[in-house]
Amino acid sequence: MKEFLFIISTKAGSSSHKLHEQIQREMQLQKISFLIRETKHKNHAQELARDFSCQKEDSGVVIVCGGDGTLNEAANALAGTKTAMGVLPTGTANDFSKTLYKDREIEEILKNFHKGFFSPIDLIETKLSDHKSRYCLNVLSFGFDTIILKEAYKLLEEHPKLKAKAYYAAILKSILKINSYPYEIYSYFNEKIFHRNSEYILGAICNGSFYGNGFNPNPKGRLNDGTAFLVLLENISKYKIPRLILKYKKGSHLQSKDILTQLTQKGMITSPKNILCNIDGEIFNTRKIEWSVEKNALNFFHLENHHLN
Repeated sequence: MKEFLFIISTKAGSSSHKLHEQIQREMQLQKISFLIRETKHKNHAQELARDFSCQKEDSGVVIVCGGDGTLNEAANALAGTKTAMGVLPTGTANDFSKTLYKDREIEEILKNFHKGFFSPIDLIETKLSDHKSRYCLNVLSFGFDTIILKEAYKLLEEHPKLKAKAYYAAILKSILKINSYPYEIYSYFNEKIFHRNSEYILGAICNGSFYGNGFNPNPKGRLNDGTAFLVLLENISKYKIPRLILKYKKGSHLQSKDILTQLTQKGMITSPKNILCNIDGEIFNTRKIEWSVEKNALNFFHLENHHLN
């Protein structure tokens, strides 16, 4: 019999007390064995998930109630184990959850837990210069979009009530600061090599479909196909940027001649300058990014299968 551990992020957008009540009510009605724990500090979700996995192994299921950062912590604890992971979208942006549930409400997701099934998903193993390797669950991105993310975090710290609106405010504040940066990029797919040494405004390596509060760089993404999706925005005139941002938001950018896209299984990016990048929302400075897709790395609890092959 499976036992579920619900890890509630203290940064969660929903009321913690209300969420406790919703979980308790639905799990009791569905006769599902469960525990609830709240995070107390950074990386606490990783610690809680790891401890639960050691105790329960394949009988345990960790449900992360939070955003992409908390999900990343738990995924790094559970990758390669027999313990499954799932998600309740209670964070600020909930981008990875959009791939899974689109716009389903928390209450609806909980009511359907008894219909859930288990199927492994891929992770992207990443290595940055001067940092330990870590898994990316959703999206690794670099360049202008990470500048926007950094500005959004600053706005959220100053004005917490902005919530998801902080991302749009950050775009408006940052759009006049758009610059391209030099990158040398090697990407490998089915033994074919893609190599570029050029300037790009932004780039993303995607496992999931959404990031940055609903931008959709990978609209055809599948979480278990053994590949990631590489997106690069060429160095273009600034007057083209607003229209491309709208296309990027809607996932209608794939035919744009200014955006280069391709499937990737592994690769490397270097730059003579510091690369500002983020992995599932956590920001880093680095001179080198290496990645490799690890197929079926994480056992996952699903309610739908539209995001699977």
